Amino acid sequence: MRLRGPDDSGFFARDGIYFGHRRLAILDPEAGKQPWVDAETGVVLVFNGELFNFWELREKLLARGAVLQTRCDTELLMFAYRFWGRNCLIHLNGMFAFAIYDPADRSTWLVRDRLGVKPLYYHLDGKGLRFASSMKALLAFPAVDRRLDMAVMAHYLRTVRTSLGRRTLVKEVFSLGPGESLLWRPQSGSAVEPLAYWNLFALPPNADAQALSFEEASVETRERVHAAVKRQMISDVPLGGFLSGGIDSSILAAEASSMAGGRLGTFSVGYEQEGYQEWEAIRENARYHQLANEEIHLRPDDYIKDWQWLIAEKGQPLSTPNEVPIYRLARAFGSRFKVALSGEGADEVFGGYIIPTFCAFDRERFISGCPPIDPDCFRKAYGAWEAGSRQEHFFRVNSWLSRERLAALFDSRLSPALSEDPVEAHYRGLFAASKEESAFAAYLKIHARVNLEGLLSRLDSSTMAASVEGRVPFTDHHLVEWLFSLPDAFKMRLREGVSPAVLRSRSVYELDREGMVESKCLLRRAYAESLPQAILQRPKVSFPVPFAEMLTGPLKELYQATWQSPGGPSLLLREGIPKAFATSPSVDPMLAWPMVNLFLWQREFGIDFST
Repeated sequence: MRLRGPDDSGFFARDGIYFGHRRLAILDPEAGKQPWVDAETGVVLVFNGELFNFWELREKLLARGAVLQTRCDTELLMFAYRFWGRNCLIHLNGMFAFAIYDPADRSTWLVRDRLGVKPLYYHLDGKGLRFASSMKALLAFPAVDRRLDMAVMAHYLRTVRTSLGRRTLVKEVFSLGPGESLLWRPQSGSAVEPLAYWNLFALPPNADAQALSFEEASVETRERVHAAVKRQMISDVPLGGFLSGGIDSSILAAEASSMAGGRLGTFSVGYEQEGYQEWEAIRENARYHQLANEEIHLRPDDYIKDWQWLIAEKGQPLSTPNEVPIYRLARAFGSRFKVALSGEGADEVFGGYIIPTFCAFDRERFISGCPPIDPDCFRKAYGAWEAGSRQEHFFRVNSWLSRERLAALFDSRLSPALSEDPVEAHYRGLFAASKEESAFAAYLKIHARVNLEGLLSRLDSSTMAASVEGRVPFTDHHLVEWLFSLPDAFKMRLREGVSPAVLRSRSVYELDREGMVESKCLLRRAYAESLPQAILQRPKVSFPVPFAEMLTGPLKELYQATWQSPGGPSLLLREGIPKAFATSPSVDPMLAWPMVNLFLWQREFGIDFST
């Protein structure tokens, strides 16, 4: 874990408790060595992340009589636990994963931040509890069997998400969920169940937010985003930002540059191939905000080396192809800075993904007929004559590979993971938790819960592999709680003037393609006077990577090796299929991406795919 914490290391051992820590020093770099042991109580703390309400929390603790020796948030977290016990969580604003051992009752308490910015993996058996910030660290323990969890593999193939709730791709290794804590007392002998202290699906209603007009909400949005960025600017080491050609990073650049007196440093990354670069928009952003932006231009030939290295460093397959360029961006950025502001989360909480969430509009009007949609139009868009349940419709739109295709490709060893529906069961729970919401609000929350955790995991692993701390102001929990109390139309809506005839003959796919749906309405209005118009009105563009082209170029040998490996994921395919894919002149990137990842992961860590 040296790259996650290159600045210092520490170790604690007593009474069968062993805590190790690697530090990336951000606040008070000369102090704050971990594990932190409280001299009066003997309580031991290891902590990864930052408390962004540092000054507010410091004042609270000083008022209660804390005698502070450092300007480090590790010491503040220890005092917060001493004064408030496990209720200290309500006082924390930040991104964190931490563990506290309390000798008073011999308990170990694991906690992960509300939105899941920082990871926390654990393994529990009859001999003890093991936990870490990376899967690679847990795989180093002999007690952790390197066996594939077939249900999570099915979920990975369908969604490219490396977890299914708390379950990970490795059997008996779990990921503590966002907003969860786990309390373990070895002497109790009872099963350990994580508890949610914050839940996206159980946010209390906010009548004041519901009563706001759109204009009033846009003013407050700007104030809340400004406050979130200001909180996350706290640092005793150089801080900069990642700059893309989109609205989210442009807003962060505007806010942070102003707070930094116009001296914010930024970096951008991209490819040169037509259709896979956004340099014109990036340069417009940099010019407008007067940023001395550094550009990192990538070559496809470098992709395979970084891909394999990242899997080896992370201990898991990658989630999306753009994880590699994010690492390259962070590595270049790390030559000048240690803390990066990044725009993850804005799409999930402000409503930036039109097709994955606004597709709910088509389902609802297909059922109600108001406004109507032509049945042939619906069938063409969603491949079905019936709307189906919310869950069925959501999966039609938000699947990487369909369940039916997986059943046709994979043999009986994957069948239980498909026939017993562990993936379906997980999503049934999410939809049940949001059944009182409008269809759009339910889709938005579920997409936020599933997609955002994957994006944050991607950012954490890619930046920490370069010894850089990635911060995401749009995931500030005060901002998120407020936004999910606002009306649906403040986030996404049809543009004015769309006629009934047009609506009837078009699904959301066509409406989006023709520019008839406005996303992130509130965010765009809040910053209408502060961003270049070309950026403000630019449609969302996911980080483009020429992966499909690479499969017939520099990645061709790796692609073919995936189907020929005797112990890799092709082991689970039906007879004849691996050979057919290995020799086919065409490539399906939707299948190739997860399969090659699984192959590289199995080859690096010896994961058992046979059971």
